[in-house]
Amino acid sequence: MNNVYLFHGENTHSSKEKLQTWIDKLATRSDIDFDLSDIDCGSTPWDKVNESLMLLPLFGDKRLVILRYPFTRASKEIQKKLIEKINNISDAVILAIYEDITIGEKGDAAPILKHVKTYHFPALIGVNFINLTEDILSKENKKMDKSTILYLSTLVGSDTVRLIVELKKLINASSAEIISREEVEKNVVGYENSHIYELSDAILTKKSAIAAKLMITEMEFGTHPLQITALLIGQIRKMIILRECIDAGKSEQETAKIVAMHPYAFSKLKNNIRQIKRAELISYYKKLVMADALLKQGFQPEPVMLNLVR
Repeated sequence: MNNVYLFHGENTHSSKEKLQTWIDKLATRSDIDFDLSDIDCGSTPWDKVNESLMLLPLFGDKRLVILRYPFTRASKEIQKKLIEKINNISDAVILAIYEDITIGEKGDAAPILKHVKTYHFPALIGVNFINLTEDILSKENKKMDKSTILYLSTLVGSDTVRLIVELKKLINASSAEIISREEVEKNVVGYENSHIYELSDAILTKKSAIAAKLMITEMEFGTHPLQITALLIGQIRKMIILRECIDAGKSEQETAKIVAMHPYAFSKLKNNIRQIKRAELISYYKKLVMADALLKQGFQPEPVMLNLVR
């Protein structure tokens, strides 16, 4: 198949950026209100997914269909029917399958791998972390030497969302072209100094008094509310993936590879997930996204953040 593509991997910043270039390209050639379907398969029935694959372009020569998370969040029915459908998609339709983890050759998506072209965006480890950091900094006319970048990686791990938040903070805090290690040490809170794991645990286990105290501590420490929501969103997202791995009976070795986290963070995550159901995690994830949107609209940070711990 020359019109089916798989975007996958833990480096979601780069994968979403690449996918956005496809949407932008379509917008120059067609009306994306008619010739673009962007579907979350975790909350959409098969009939709607199938309908999007059957429609032909109205105003351009191609129609773009983006199916998000069909093999990690969708039902087994959708996975089975998509695999059956994959060879019968019109040449006028470009199908982009998006997953925010690496799709292996032994998982549910394995049958489609031989039918698709793949774009893999692996976890931010080693050279991948360096390349992405340098790319983000260069767009803001900033630099950081490699030893400082590697030090930064020990603080933020392989969490793309957190890396972006921390780099934005460093870019805004530094007037110099080259961001020094001293500035990183001053402005970036490492895993061992952050209460984000204790905070997410207190929130999800409904220990409101403890959660409120930790939230206030984070803000008094100087952590920006948007950074807290970004950290919590990244944390809850990984907890959802881990919960799904546990429910699917995956081994700890398989799970560690899928989650692709700093070892310290992964050990914390395992402890936090034991008694929490997937539905609770998804519900709180939605609450976090709403809080993030309210903060960006200019609502007062303290009531928004304290509402998260109730």
